[in-house]
Amino acid sequence: MVSIIPQANIQNIQPVFENGAKPVIRATLFFISVFTLSPVMFLMIFPSKVNESKKGGKAFFIGTLIGGIILILVIMLDILVLGPDTTARNIAPSYIYDGKKINIGNFLMRIEAIMGTIWIFTTYR
Repeated sequence: MVSIIPQANIQNIQPVFENGAKPVIRATLFFISVFTLSPVMFLMIFPSKVNESKKGGKAFFIGTLIGGIILILVIMLDILVLGPDTTARNIAPSYIYDGKKINIGNFLMRIEAIMGTIWIFTTYR
């Protein structure tokens, strides 16, 4: 992610409220509901499996918060580098900007195979 930051273009997120605030609020509420669905399902069985529920609950919410922050950063970087249209039309926009756009000193570039291997190992661990 750090190596792709120089290719970020702030013009890709302007204008933010092109169609008004209503579509932004509607999309935000939809993604918040989708993002919090799995923690709610997890909390149904969580209290019976933990000895110290206060510490476990705190760790759970901190982990959820950290995961949310990482997702926000990755999505923002996707939009800044690729633009909103390309990001919305691709299934895996992070793979595109990581694999195709990284160019460090004309030495480290086109690392799609490495990214694909990392994704397979992390998905099927």
